[in-house]
Amino acid sequence: MSTEVLSHAMLATSLLGADAGFQYYLWPMALLLMAIPCLSIAWSSFIAFVHMAAFTLLSVFFQTKLDSIITYYPLLFVMNIIGASLPFIATAAISRSMYASQYFLLVNLAEKDELTQLFNRRFGLDALNYYVSRKAKNTVPFCISLVDVDHFKRVNDQLGHHKGDEVLIKISDYLSKSMRETDISSRWGGEEFLFIFPNVELSQIQQRIETICADMPKHIAIDGWDKTITCSFGLIQVDKNETAESALKRVDDSLYQAKKNGRYQVVSDH
Repeated sequence: MSTEVLSHAMLATSLLGADAGFQYYLWPMALLLMAIPCLSIAWSSFIAFVHMAAFTLLSVFFQTKLDSIITYYPLLFVMNIIGASLPFIATAAISRSMYASQYFLLVNLAEKDELTQLFNRRFGLDALNYYVSRKAKNTVPFCISLVDVDHFKRVNDQLGHHKGDEVLIKISDYLSKSMRETDISSRWGGEEFLFIFPNVELSQIQQRIETICADMPKHIAIDGWDKTITCSFGLIQVDKNETAESALKRVDDSLYQAKKNGRYQVVSDH
């Protein structure tokens, strides 16, 4: 393509002159060479530079016109500008679309847990730090919950890790769909999940979390496992001047108490 466009541009411009506009096809070709990774960057840059050098030489040194078609030069120029602009714009649009697609894919990979499609631990911690810093500046309340799957090791040991993954996927799907749109759901690690509830008091959120906990066995089941699948919940309201580390320690203590008390329950730290 590069050789053909270069040859046609040089031939047409040398015969008809620069005012016909055939040399402008070298611009989209140079862009295409840089946008499509069929050659190394060094080779693409070199060939693109050759095209732009040819454009400059043709524009400067071929100013003659054929008298027999002189009245058609404005039309030729407009047609060639349009013809060269379309692939130029298309190449730029495709490159931008590919960049945007790759960017959002990278963002998704950086923020989402691959298995559950919830936010990952890093995003959950960043969100927690954000709400902690915001609460230190005003009095808007927020709560967090740390959730652990009960007897998860038994599922892995008896049915295998693929079934364990299925349990995590179903639990994360159930929990995330049970939350408000403003709540943040993240996989904290292994079989643990962290949930952030902005703009809500503990008294307002506790009953709903207890209902989510109680109803879980009705919504989650896997083949080959006749026992109920449940979770234990630790729930706290973050204090105004509390650090993220302190909040995580308190909610982890509440979760530990829920598991110590027999699992499948919500323990809150008032």
